[in-house]
Amino acid sequence: MFAPNSDGSYKIRTRVTGEGSAVEVADGSTASGANVQQWEINGANCQDWILEAVTDPGTSMDTSLVYTFENVNSGLVMDIVNGSMTAGTNVQQWGANGFDCQKWTLRAFGSGNYYWIRSLADEGFALKAESSANGGNIDLAEYSS
Repeated sequence: MFAPNSDGSYKIRTRVTGEGSAVEVADGSTASGANVQQWEINGANCQDWILEAVTDPGTSMDTSLVYTFENVNSGLVMDIVNGSMTAGTNVQQWGANGFDCQKWTLRAFGSGNYYWIRSLADEGFALKAESSANGGNIDLAEYSS
């Protein structure tokens, strides 16, 4: 679920934890290649993401737009390691390079507050939280409606 923060950024809360955890950059790292994982919500800005539409800047949850997710703490964007579109590929942060492995589409499901976050490189893949535990990894999984 996307939960807005007062500064215009969002927490990406994970459903597998009952929304008690959020997608974050591990250890608050600002380095390229740092892992993206989920962790219990703790107020750190490494859990806050600015959604920027690739074709039309803005932060609305418009499923017709393509987004990049920039981490507030590091200024780096969510990226698929080596652009490898296979199940289990890790997600990290990296400097923006314009490649489709850093661009994301949203598809609503459930109550409308939840979204599948799919890669523009291959919309047959979506982000997946591997567990509900702190430090649970975020990687790719095959997407199926």
